[in-house]
Amino acid sequence: MSPTEFSVGTKVISGLGSLARLSGEVEQSGARRLAVVADRGVADAGLLAEVLQRVHENYVNPVDDHALMHSAVRGLVEIIGLCGYYTMVSMTLNTFEFDLPGGEASELA
Repeated sequence: MSPTEFSVGTKVISGLGSLARLSGEVEQSGARRLAVVADRGVADAGLLAEVLQRVHENYVNPVDDHALMHSAVRGLVEIIGLCGYYTMVSMTLNTFEFDLPGGEASELA
């Protein structure tokens, strides 16, 4: 899986090498809040614990667990909303059979 990055109000970074970018991304963004979202596989592999440890050790302002969890839940809700939105967009495009821009051929056809 190749690294993926997109931003719609909330910057989402995923893929290989994301953990190494954590400190630089936090410093560059000047963020005051950070949400870490992970699935059970990531947690079971110990990666979530490593990310949380780095946040506790390196974050500009101390982060208490309650605030971190609150931000994580908020980020999860935003991601679910984004997924729902883009699912609705794709269903609309498929239902009304919109053509690709510029007459391009679909790679999926």
